[in-house]
Amino acid sequence: MRGAWLVRRTTGVVPVRRIVAGAAAFLPAVVWLTLAGDDRGFWIVAAIILSLICGLGLGAVWAVASLVTGARRPADRRSRRSAVIVLAAAVVVLGGMAAAGFNSYRKSQPPPGDHSATHATAESRALWDAARAGNLGTVTAMIDACADPFVHFNGVGRARSNAEEESAGWGGRDRWRSLGAEGEAKLADFREIVIRLRAAEDTWVQRCRPATP
Repeated sequence: MRGAWLVRRTTGVVPVRRIVAGAAAFLPAVVWLTLAGDDRGFWIVAAIILSLICGLGLGAVWAVASLVTGARRPADRRSRRSAVIVLAAAVVVLGGMAAAGFNSYRKSQPPPGDHSATHATAESRALWDAARAGNLGTVTAMIDACADPFVHFNGVGRARSNAEEESAGWGGRDRWRSLGAEGEAKLADFREIVIRLRAAEDTWVQRCRPATP
């Protein structure tokens, strides 16, 4: 028995077996990313961000537990120093990500004022319709005309939400791509509209509502 254990330890059978098992565990992710097609970049980035958040979160929990345990009984300086470094890194990185997310959310919210459909301009209605129809030229023209992009019509959502719904997000591209080259072009237009409307929302107050002296 001891001889067999030594053989496995010296020949590396156990590490190889573990490597194979770990690779097999990642096989579904590889298959999914292969089937994701052109959208795999988004899922890769999302997986990296999620892994970073989970890793830092677990690291912060370990650091806090180590510091609490060290306060109750003497601990070596190296362990305490490592816990402080991990906790500081988690606070800085996760805090920065949270601040960036909140800033993005804040900028996407309608500024103070009347954004009701009752008092909306014809330009805002044209922007809303063009975003749902995927008319990139009209959307661009209405943005340049300072149409209010925050108006909701018929309770469906504002212009950007219309374009996001029609583009079906990152994962629902099959409906448009089933139409061939025409559908691919339409999907590209919808995604470009989403980008332009997001920029228009972020800068609408500065561009179209200048501060009065």
